[in-house]
Amino acid sequence: MLPSRHSWVSQPRLRHDDYTRLAAPRLGEWQPTLSVSVLVPAGGAGEWLDVVLAALGAQGYPRHLFEVVVVEPGDAPRVDADVILRLAPALLPAPDHLEAHLRWHHLADYLVVTGASRPAGTDLHPADVLEAVAVGKTVELFDPTPASDVVVPGYATASGAVSFSNRLYRDCGGADPLLPAGGEIELGYRLAQAGAVFVAEPEARAWRLTAPEPTPGPPARYGEQVLRHRVPVRRDLRTAPGRDWLVPFVDIVVEVNGRPYPDVVATVNGALGGTVSDVRVSLVGPWPDLPAAAPAEPRLADLWLIREEFAADGRVRLVESVEATSAPAPYRFVCPPGLALGSDALRLLIEQADQAGLGWLMLAVARGTELAIARLERTQAVARALALREPDEDLGDVVDELFGVHWIDGAEWALRTPAQAAKAAMTTPHLIASVERLEEDVARRKNERAKLKEDVQRWRQLAQMPWQTRLAAGAKRRLDRLRRQGKRADGTP
Repeated sequence: MLPSRHSWVSQPRLRHDDYTRLAAPRLGEWQPTLSVSVLVPAGGAGEWLDVVLAALGAQGYPRHLFEVVVVEPGDAPRVDADVILRLAPALLPAPDHLEAHLRWHHLADYLVVTGASRPAGTDLHPADVLEAVAVGKTVELFDPTPASDVVVPGYATASGAVSFSNRLYRDCGGADPLLPAGGEIELGYRLAQAGAVFVAEPEARAWRLTAPEPTPGPPARYGEQVLRHRVPVRRDLRTAPGRDWLVPFVDIVVEVNGRPYPDVVATVNGALGGTVSDVRVSLVGPWPDLPAAAPAEPRLADLWLIREEFAADGRVRLVESVEATSAPAPYRFVCPPGLALGSDALRLLIEQADQAGLGWLMLAVARGTELAIARLERTQAVARALALREPDEDLGDVVDELFGVHWIDGAEWALRTPAQAAKAAMTTPHLIASVERLEEDVARRKNERAKLKEDVQRWRQLAQMPWQTRLAAGAKRRLDRLRRQGKRADGTP
């Protein structure tokens, strides 16, 4: 295994996903220092595995700085190099493929680089490709221009070749080798939640030596199941409300120690009862200190009641502390006890944060002489800020620099007191019934309007016909009606 040789001391702070401000060196005009482990899957490469390995051996990247690891299905090899590059099966890299990837990683350790791949054709023989690799004429076998489909859609890493720093790979939890179809997209999603910026590199050329065959039937459903449970931003796959998912869309954090039982219950009920239903509530408190039976000490009574109230709820977890981010959940909402989210507040808050690309959306609520502060966090923003901030630097300042921080009055529409929440809950069924009646009335009026438009169009067409044509059409309709009446009189159908 290769040792880690490089350290990123001072890194650029990219706002959102804008990597265009980085000046990557030109190929062949810089000196690499990063080590890289290239992971090549054994399964699926077939007769092309030796050819791919030969092409990797012919790379122009310094040989002492990279290794090639052939990965068997289900394996998750441990690597110590600075960068990891994963190749798809039977993907033949151009001689400067590694250099094109690695020139970006020397600039920052939170970049994910995807290459460009295109079909190589079906009239190739492994021996011919191997010979071309040996004499340095690989590119002459194929179309040397970069592929046009190099644009990276969001967090996708299914382009054939993808690379990332070892640090970022560890922070996101690594790849799950047991996942079926959809595993690469799931890995890309978790890399994004770890703070990654995705770079599309057209100069990282490669050719697919075998055309991917569609996999019908159950395997396609396996991939959809992976995304449904593990990639919550795929909202189109989570259409069933009230379900408990492996990865929640929002982790709602509530610090409960010292807070009254009714306040915490109101906050949790508001969190679980909203239109965004795929949430998890993390109640933070000293739960191990509680006895199994009802405590005699008054200071523990509220905590014990809270535990008994929510211990059996699958969407609530009792924890002593929370992690630095809520990854792999894409959002965290920190809510003070005693404030309850409105039924549609969480959805609207996320929409507002997404429209502006905010890292934090801060909500201020006055409670008497106190000011309660709630916060919606974008996991990707917090993860990147944690990786880039200086030891004495305020996290919020870094989040603001990278993504933006915005303040709103939370009491206007997002958060309510327990009394306001109870009143809203009493009126909600009546509001729902009124909305349903209005929707039915709108649908009925739309149908009537459509029928009226059809009638107007028909009469307009008749009005534009010559009178002889209208007379003939009328006579034909009367004749048809008489014939039908005559058949019914005869007893014929």
